[in-house]
Amino acid sequence: MSRHRIEPNGRQDHYKEWFRGSARIQIGGNTPACEAAEVLAGAAAEAVQHTLARGGSDVG
Repeated sequence: MSRHRIEPNGRQDHYKEWFRGSARIQIGGNTPACEAAEVLAGAAAEAVQHTLARGGSDVG
């Protein structure tokens, strides 16, 4: 979320706040790293591995 405010001395202040869900995780700076992805489990993971093993795509 981009924030803009004017300080009491008239100076404009612009900064970004980074959220993950509803929790603020960072103020300012570069874009934070993404969260670790969940690992597929069970039959869904086996189906993806089978598709990839034969040269297919797991997208779409």
